[in-house]
This record gives sequence, structure tokens and C-alpha cells, in this order.
Amino acid sequence: MIFQQATTGKIPGKGGVMRSSSFTLIELLVVITIIAILASMLLPALNQARERARNAQCQSNLKELGAGMLLYFGDNRDFLPPVSNGASSPGSPRWTALLMGTQTTMNFWEVPSSGAYAGRQLFHCPSMTGGNHAASGSDSGWWEYTPDYGVNSLLYPGNGNRESVKISSIRSVSIKFLLIDTWARQTTELCNRDQGYFRWQNNIPGNTGYGVPAGRHTGGMANALHLDGHVRAYRIKNPEQPYSDGIFQNTDQNKPYFRYQF
Repeated sequence: MIFQQATTGKIPGKGGVMRSSSFTLIELLVVITIIAILASMLLPALNQARERARNAQCQSNLKELGAGMLLYFGDNRDFLPPVSNGASSPGSPRWTALLMGTQTTMNFWEVPSSGAYAGRQLFHCPSMTGGNHAASGSDSGWWEYTPDYGVNSLLYPGNGNRESVKISSIRSVSIKFLLIDTWARQTTELCNRDQGYFRWQNNIPGNTGYGVPAGRHTGGMANALHLDGHVRAYRIKNPEQPYSDGIFQNTDQNKPYFRYQF
């Protein structure tokens, strides 16, 4: 009898009746339900922690790009890297390519993994989970034309096409934006949230040749690098139309944030 109890997994109950020690279906469903409830309670907290980590990495990227800019200033008589060379198609040198230390001819495309002032990983915001950020292949040059951070082209004369300005000539550098989280403008009304853009300009809000500040972090926050090197987040109420209100509006009280001549 003892041998049979060990092999059948049964134990004697009252009156010598054998009882099974396994879970009933109802008990199993109760356990599964409890696990599901706990998971649903923990998942938002885990997602928030993950996004906080992404946001911290994004701010670190901007600070490192700011350090690269500072080195560029020192090597180029205090001038900011021009926004672009004036060409409108991918493969034409832009500020991203200058920080990467690539050649500045009209037809280059291939970009090395690291350059004189910045590596390509710094142009990728970890909160941008879509799009193509490949390190090699046909889309290997995304960081040159569609990085996840865009430069404020209103800091420059001629919007930075083949022109630049000395940082020492810009007033109130602590409040002026240099780089910011960007999305590409898909249409005059919609953003492409899977892709960034290398420049933005608040006085031409519907121009698809310019990106827009991207409130892609928790609460619609966009991280911005200022000309003095510090990084701060700004809330965007309407992600599709970031220039409709708030700090990115093209209004007189906000112009000191955008124009180098103020």
C-alpha cells in the first residue's frame, strides 16, 4: 500500500479514502488570473522605467554631440558647422557629415562608423524604435540626412546653406536651441514618427524639407541641446503641430530662442 501511494501520488484521507494532490482546473485558473493581474499592474511601471532609460540615453547623446560641436568650433575658427551645402538630396554634405569627419564633396555617400567629432550611434535616439538605423547596407547613411536630431537652421544666415556664423557672435547662448529631437515632416499636417530630419525651422511649419521638434518622450517631451552645452526637455502639447503653441511658436516673445541676431 505504501508503494502504491508513492507511485500514484495519492494520500489517504478520512476513512481511508485516497485524495489527489494535483491542482483542480478552477485552482489553476485562479492562479493564472492572479498572475495576469500582477503582470498588468507591473507592465506600466516597467515601460516607464524603460522609457526613462531611453530618455537618459537621448540626453547623453545630445550632450556628446554638444561636446563634438565644441571641438569643431575650436578647429574651425569658432564657426558652427554649416547646416548643408545647399543641395536638396541625400548624399550631399551636411552638419552631420562634418561632425563625422567625412569628405565634403558633392557626391559622397558612404560614411564611416566614427569620425573626427562624433560617431553615428550619437545620431540615434533610443526612443525612435521604428525606421531603419542600419549600420551597413543600402540605408547605411541614415545618420547623414535623417538623423533623429535636427539643427536649428534659424541660427544661421541663409539658413545655413554653405554659410555659417561664429558662436561668439550669438547672444544669450543659454536660451538658444542648437539641436533638438526631430521627426520628419511627412505632409504639411502629419509627421513621420519613424524618421528624424537633419534640420528644423519654426517659421516654415508646413515645409516638408524641414523636420519638426518631436515630443517623443513621456508626456510629449522633446530634448534640446542649447548653445551653451546644457540639455533640457520641453513639452509639446500637439505633437503633429508643435509650432501651434508653446515655446516653439513663431512669436515675438519666443524669437530670442531661435534667431542668432537677437
